[in-house]
Amino acid sequence: MWQRGGLTVLITVGLSGPAGHQRPELTFSGIGLRSEFDSVASEFPHSERAGQYIYVSPEDSRDHIYGIGISGAGNNRFVRISFERQRERRRLEYPTCATVQSQIARQFGRPDDTRRFAEEATTRSDRLWVRGSEELTLMCFRSGSGRLWAEAVVIDLIPGGQSHSCFRSTPAARSSTRSRSDRSRHASAVISRDRARSFAKAAAWAAPNPGS
Repeated sequence: MWQRGGLTVLITVGLSGPAGHQRPELTFSGIGLRSEFDSVASEFPHSERAGQYIYVSPEDSRDHIYGIGISGAGNNRFVRISFERQRERRRLEYPTCATVQSQIARQFGRPDDTRRFAEEATTRSDRLWVRGSEELTLMCFRSGSGRLWAEAVVIDLIPGGQSHSCFRSTPAARSSTRSRSDRSRHASAVISRDRARSFAKAAAWAAPNPGS
């Protein structure tokens, strides 16, 4: 505050610190770790709920979403948004990886890293975004030599609340923090964790809700 010509001028400076700090949030189609299941479900009124999972009907679908799972609390909070659509004769359809990636990139920029690995008869090429203690994974796959398809988006918290040092947001930081072998071992550990969580969460989502 200072005075000039009889006029008192007050300057307010915004301080960022623990009291006013809020962690960055990663979302897809407005859905993230802070989303409440019942609130999200209300946005899809014609869709079926089973436990903590929403089977999104074609009538309600937006942004290629056909399934939403939200479960856990605290460090175990977990969101999975599925793009898998079952058509007639059990034929499955998915949007292209490029389509979904471009939508995410409009909000969060280019992926911080890409994880590539073989899984049974398919090749996986997942895209990863990290903001603070949160990570968003766009799970993409290719069968044979065909196109790259988007299976799902998974959002969860990084164990320990810290960003993976090999997935920092700048190319220079990513290339200098770990050797190639270290990065490969770490990526394998993250993939194993994602698989284990996916199986556990799928079982939890499919379980009947005692309160329903």
